Amino acid sequence: MRGIKVKFRYAAVMCIFFLLFSCAEKRLSDKTPPGIIKPDKMVDILCDLHIAESGLEHKGFYGDSLDIYINDYYFAIFQKYGISKEKYIKSINFYLENPYILEIIYRKVTERFEQLNSEKWD
Repeated sequence: MRGIKVKFRYAAVMCIFFLLFSCAEKRLSDKTPPGIIKPDKMVDILCDLHIAESGLEHKGFYGDSLDIYINDYYFAIFQKYGISKEKYIKSINFYLENPYILEIIYRKVTERFEQLNSEKWD
């Protein structure tokens, strides 16, 4: 009987945690200042940027040669999302100054990559 109570309490605490966490994520998007890329769009951009960097590194580009090619990839990604380099830098600086939000963004980036990885092997 005691085990059931512990499991029930654990389930209740987890439900409350997820409810609060999901509400916090919604509020973050609503409170993004003007001129800053919204968190959900930032997830998409960061995923594409990391894939581009990884692809170039996989092809053997490092150091100066990586810097030359990565700028072209970054430009294409910024165009894809309709943003400028300046807006991206302003946004990433905002998120660096707000690590709680950045942690949520990167948690979603990680989840996306885990999903892509599992789809690859299924």
